[in-house]
Amino acid sequence: MFLLPLRDINPTRRAPVMTYVIILVSFLAFFFELSMPADALQAFIQTHAFVPAKFWYMVKVFDIWGILSMILISTFLHGGWMHIIGNMWFLYVFGDNVEDVMGHHIYLLFYLFASAVGMLMHALVFPTSTMPLIGGSAAISGVLGAYMIFFPASPIETLLIIGIFPVIVYISAYWYLFYWILLQLVSGIVDVMSPVAYWAHVGGFVAGLWIGLVVRNHRPIRYKFYSDRIYYYY
Repeated sequence: MFLLPLRDINPTRRAPVMTYVIILVSFLAFFFELSMPADALQAFIQTHAFVPAKFWYMVKVFDIWGILSMILISTFLHGGWMHIIGNMWFLYVFGDNVEDVMGHHIYLLFYLFASAVGMLMHALVFPTSTMPLIGGSAAISGVLGAYMIFFPASPIETLLIIGIFPVIVYISAYWYLFYWILLQLVSGIVDVMSPVAYWAHVGGFVAGLWIGLVVRNHRPIRYKFYSDRIYYYY
């Protein structure tokens, strides 16, 4: 069974400027990667990607700048077309409403914070790993976690594929994201040799839940009921 979110039925008050900026910067960084020769790209990734073993060494020697730059740069690098398109699509679908609630600047800080927490989770699970980790998946997982807190009842128009049969269904954000994070947890436990950093996804998602709760408690979300759907105003 495959579930792809197509859009959320959840209008925003303002343009998601920071979400668009993040998508733009991510694609520019990806095109920069594509412009490099294979050996130069490999050296670049080894230098700037998040590597758990290197991270713990930096912690040991208290290299704060090295840690911050490694997390920042690796967040905007991606390993292929499917990697970046998948990540940016999820950010496009869910990011606008989270940015609308948080505001542009807080949203950017939150995005980077969720990325850092996700990478820390990955480093805790695989402390001696020397495999480079790149991508915005942990940060976007944080966006999904916050969305689950802010808009649990928001309908998500979803492409459901069972076997070879596609169908469009509407699933509440709560159940769609519950299924998504459950899939990450199970995959992280069962497929420990996978190149996909599932535990980074889990860490980012938990960070999103936490920050989402903090923001919601300080900025209550008012809502009105229309038929059987909920449209939110904040």
